[in-house]
Amino acid sequence: MTLIALTALAVAIKLAGKGEEEFFAQRVEQLQIQDSVEFLGIVPTQTLEPLMREADVVLVTSRHEYPEGFPLTIQHALRTRTPIVASDHPMFTTHLKHGINSIIFEAGNSQALAECIKKIVSDAPLYRSISVASHATWHQLRLPVKWAEFIDRWLDDSPESKQWLLEQRLASGAYNSRQS
Repeated sequence: MTLIALTALAVAIKLAGKGEEEFFAQRVEQLQIQDSVEFLGIVPTQTLEPLMREADVVLVTSRHEYPEGFPLTIQHALRTRTPIVASDHPMFTTHLKHGINSIIFEAGNSQALAECIKKIVSDAPLYRSISVASHATWHQLRLPVKWAEFIDRWLDDSPESKQWLLEQRLASGAYNSRQS
């Protein structure tokens, strides 16, 4: 006879940010998971990355109707090498690639989100490869121009500085080869 003891996977969720706190607090209470959920509110930048490093996964669940750029949350997570599970928001999929540097789910689909979380935490080789690729993606997203140099050139009215600014602008195409 083989006996298998199954224990529930302990999950702790830390929610950072602002918005719809009452809704989420009520939902947590309805589900009786108060001991597993912590509401952090607005988190200072200097504590954000350490929190992400402690986490197993960073979730970015934005819906398509939410007007969003490429959030700093994603950039911080890429930098910390903490795998990202993100929605298929059009602003994310330019740089986040499913199964390569992140796991992508259909926005608004909670079942797909759950499956993606389960996949990333249960597949150690996938977890490791996404972690490594996420840091490489962060390096690709970084622009080689330093702000001080940019400001110096912008303040300098010389033809050389004007030419340099033209060559360094995002629309120049100079950074296109840096993206995966």
